[in-house]
Amino acid sequence: MVEVKIESTPRETRILGRVAGATNPESAELLDDGETLIFGNCTMVMGNPHHRNGKSLVYLEGQAFITQAKITGEGRTEVTRWRLVDGLTGTLGIEVHRKGTALWPAGTGLIACGGRPFAKSLQDPLGSMIDARQQIYAFDPVTGESRGRIALWAGSAFAKAIGHHVEMPNGLAVSPDGDLYLADNPNSNPEAAQPPPVPSCVYRIPYESIDGLLQDDPDAAAAVQAVEWVGWFNGVAASPIDGSAWVVTCSYHDPLNGAVIRLDAADFAAGRLPDPFVKDLGICDGVAVTKRGTVFATNPIAKEILCFPADGSRQRLVIEGQRLPVANPADINVIYPKFLGGEPALTVGDICVGWEPETAQVLVLDIAGL
Repeated sequence: MVEVKIESTPRETRILGRVAGATNPESAELLDDGETLIFGNCTMVMGNPHHRNGKSLVYLEGQAFITQAKITGEGRTEVTRWRLVDGLTGTLGIEVHRKGTALWPAGTGLIACGGRPFAKSLQDPLGSMIDARQQIYAFDPVTGESRGRIALWAGSAFAKAIGHHVEMPNGLAVSPDGDLYLADNPNSNPEAAQPPPVPSCVYRIPYESIDGLLQDDPDAAAAVQAVEWVGWFNGVAASPIDGSAWVVTCSYHDPLNGAVIRLDAADFAAGRLPDPFVKDLGICDGVAVTKRGTVFATNPIAKEILCFPADGSRQRLVIEGQRLPVANPADINVIYPKFLGGEPALTVGDICVGWEPETAQVLVLDIAGL
């Protein structure tokens, strides 16, 4: 794939908050108190000889965790519980379910985790399909207490309904109506990128099916809808305006060369991928949408965060005219911190691929007016 540089104008931002010392923090979200941040630390390594001759990423089994922090004003960010939830594998997209169900209350934290490839250590063989526990894990974002899981692994009700398991649960989003969107990036073939072990899909889990899936009910799983693409999906967001899903594509063999795509209810019902909102962005990772309809996407290779306001312009975030101080911007979430009085900010998981543990960061950027 050729990285295509789109024409864009710089848009100034500033760092409102920063949590240092993280480990590959893929995604961060804000609770409804307007102050509490939660993010996953996704422990992974390069150099495992059992996966593509050590030239690709492998998650370390049981060594991922979730951190809780506070942002109470510009420049005022502190960690409150470093290991709120511990012992997970491959913690990627994180969300808050603000509607709640009969089995979990509003404000429940959700994280996509358990994806392959994983191993116990840098040198160990890759974990088996039997040991994989791909899932959407639910937890109390204040105490860390478990609130169940939606099983996505082989043999689960979800996997039986869609015809295959979810290999690497990655992007995760919750619509205003409580539906879940989940993106799978099955980049786990130990020999090469192609063929993937399962199709890359973005899934819609209807709100009404959540409680049933928490109990592995086949009837609830039968309502899950999927849209497939050869180019793999990564981050996914739910529009706060109409509840539609926004997803980005992420692979070197992607015919769209990195695209942002909006999917509505009709697209999921038909199982079709619509024409992209924008393409030729290169490798994409995260996507987010504000209440004003501004769309953001990250390109971790170019180290850029691109911005598409409702006026049709194309922009890129900069600080004092210079490139953002990020190594690999991954998933992003639009948040509304209390101290901004209703204006949005953007959480940026800067995963710092290949760096030592506890050297990555989570940034909170000012996107007021967007």
